[in-house]
Amino acid sequence: MTLPIIVWWTGMGWIEAAVADVLLAITYTVYALLFNLGYDRLFPIRQDTACAAGDTAVLERGHG
Repeated sequence: MTLPIIVWWTGMGWIEAAVADVLLAITYTVYALLFNLGYDRLFPIRQDTACAAGDTAVLERGHG
């Protein structure tokens, strides 16, 4: 959907604009992946040991 906008805005040809569009999408995808991996390492989700072990008896008693 952004291909005509890239062609109009930059004055590129259709092939160059298509390559730029694909590379831009790949760049955003890689950035999002790296950002999320880094964020998850800096701020990990803490899990209760009973929940992590799958101990449903503890959860059924209301202690989890």
